[in-house]
Amino acid sequence: MSAIYEVGLLKMDFLGLKTLTVMHDAEQYARWRVPEFKLDSVPLDDRETLDLLNRGDTMGVFQLESGGMVDTCRRYGIQKIEDIIDLLALYRPGAMQFMDEMIEVKKGLRQVEYEHPLLEQVSGKPTA
Repeated sequence: MSAIYEVGLLKMDFLGLKTLTVMHDAEQYARWRVPEFKLDSVPLDDRETLDLLNRGDTMGVFQLESGGMVDTCRRYGIQKIEDIIDLLALYRPGAMQFMDEMIEVKKGLRQVEYEHPLLEQVSGKPTA
């Protein structure tokens, strides 16, 4: 993988077919109790679910169940699906060194420092 980075390429992971099958099967199982259940109708801002993540109750949640990620979820204060996306993007070798800084910025304890003025335009403002 390091050779990929050395030549300037970006490694990307895509949701595998097996995971899509698991999601389909889970939807079918849910319909045993709630016949009208549809996976695409599940709200992405469900407060109870976000509270579970913030407590660190992430066992069985893909990519959020490791010890380090449990701690990160607790410290971050997940409020929306984009927060989970941010955490997953940053919880990688190399980028992880900026996790504390990101949490401080999100909580308003630190100002954002942009390496170039154009980055402010494309990044958007951090939200707490």
